[in-house]
Amino acid sequence: MKHRSAILCQSTIVDQRSHNISLINIIDQLTLDNYRTRSESANQAENQAVLVPISAHFVVYSHRTIPNQPETGRGLILIKGPDRLGDR
Repeated sequence: MKHRSAILCQSTIVDQRSHNISLINIIDQLTLDNYRTRSESANQAENQAVLVPISAHFVVYSHRTIPNQPETGRGLILIKGPDRLGDR
C-alpha cells in the first residue's frame, strides 16, 4: 500500500450513494495556550513529549501497490510541533 496524503479534520461525512467523502473543518494548526508555563512548572525535560487530547478524524489517501489485489495497512500518527515552542 502506497501512502499519498493525510489530513486532520474535525469531522467527515460519507455520501451513502456515491461514497464520496467530505472533510469538515480541516485542522491546519493546533495552539497550546500556556504551554511554556505549564511545562516549566512541572519541571519537564526540554524534549519530553507532551500528550494533548484532541477529537479529530485522521483521513489517509492511499493506493494499492498491485491493482485489484486487496491490501491492508497500519500506521502510527505523531504530530510534532516547532523546535522552540513559545519563541515567536
